Amino acid sequence: MNEVKYPLIVTPVRLWLFDNNDWDAALTVMCGWCGTRMVVKQDILDVIEEHYRAHQVGPDDSPIEKLDDSCWEDPRLLQPCTNCGGPLKFNPFKVDNKGRKGYE
Repeated sequence: MNEVKYPLIVTPVRLWLFDNNDWDAALTVMCGWCGTRMVVKQDILDVIEEHYRAHQVGPDDSPIEKLDDSCWEDPRLLQPCTNCGGPLKFNPFKVDNKGRKGYE
C-alpha cells in the first residue's frame, strides 16, 4: 500500500546566527519529513511578496491579520522538499526581522 503524504505547512524564517553574531543570509524552512533545513526558493518568496503588495502588508503589520483566504490557498506555495521530495505548503508570510528596529 502506498503511503499518502499530505503537505506539511512551513514558514520561511531568517535565523539569527549566534556564532556569527549576525543574520543568516537566506530565509530557510525546516522540512518536517526529513528534518533538513533548506533555503527557500526565490519563486516562493516572489509569491509571498506579491500577496504582501496586494494586501498592503507593511513592515510593522501582522500578515496573518491582513491576508485573505485566497493567499492561504495559493497553489504556487506548494513545493517539494529539495532533499527528500516530501510535499510542503509554504505559509503566505515570512518571519524576517533583519533590519527592523530593535533587531539590529
